Amino acid sequence: MTFRCIVTHPRLTNPETGFSSSRTIETKNNYLNENNFDYFHFEYHWEIQQGMWTFQIIENDVIKLEKRFEII
Repeated sequence: MTFRCIVTHPRLTNPETGFSSSRTIETKNNYLNENNFDYFHFEYHWEIQQGMWTFQIIENDVIKLEKRFEII
């Protein structure tokens, strides 16, 4: 079973590469039908941006989980 983990966030720009995006998408190819987790880890200071963040788990184009929060 394939599902996607989507994190929509304020625009993040890597100062070393110049790459910029406002969405992070990971495709997962399977799961064990058990409790599991997904996360976004702030690895660099420039990734911590004020604004609304939304985490979604999507399976067969259906949002199974959504959590919104604001970094202030």
